[in-house]
Amino acid sequence: VVYRLDHKSASFLFLGDCRDTCFEKIRGNYIKAGVLSAYGFVSQEIIDAVSPRIIVYDTIGNETIRPAGVSVYSRDEGAVLIISDGEKYFISTLGKA
Repeated sequence: VVYRLDHKSASFLFLGDCRDTCFEKIRGNYIKAGVLSAYGFVSQEIIDAVSPRIIVYDTIGNETIRPAGVSVYSRDEGAVLIISDGEKYFISTLGKA
């Protein structure tokens, strides 16, 4: 299941366990990678198709792609909060409780 939330010019993608074949017609500014995505399932092809500004991984693995010009966050350090008015955004990381 892939969930896309659109608000004005902002698009948020929640990928679940989607792999490369899901991305032929999907675009978004922000990606919440699926559980498996930290281990290489957010490929360069996905990044090229989606053109995100931000990627949030559940965990960072050795194969995690960190594209130039894209902010990368991980839930390893706690919650990642993204607040947007549909045009601008604010990101905050909240340490583990």
